[in-house]
Amino acid sequence: MPPLFADLGAALRAHDYDKANEVLPASSIMSVPPESADRVRSMVQGNTRLWTIPYSLVRQLSPPATERLETIRTPALVLVGENDLEAVRSQGRLLGQRLADARLVTIAGGGHLLNLTSPDAFREAVTAFLGLS
Repeated sequence: MPPLFADLGAALRAHDYDKANEVLPASSIMSVPPESADRVRSMVQGNTRLWTIPYSLVRQLSPPATERLETIRTPALVLVGENDLEAVRSQGRLLGQRLADARLVTIAGGGHLLNLTSPDAFREAVTAFLGLS
């Protein structure tokens, strides 16, 4: 588990949302070109309310979604960055294998925020999937 999760978890358990908003953009998962760093920081800070949702209000699906993936028939584009966390790439592979009509695309050199780390490859994959290319 990357240090990000331990540091983020500690900040959230302490209800230190300012610290959480520092930890996340500084982590490798949010690594983006310098010209996008302010956008990512703003995005993270704009989502602060997500840290405060009581988990008791989050409805758990039954059966869990992972047990129903084969029933999803809608075409899906699954994009993963070559440089994203292995856990994220693994989730992408799972979706690519188990969704009935999935197209899995791994973006070479891409990170977690593909539209910012690899905007041209991201755009090409999405437009091809939508049949716009």
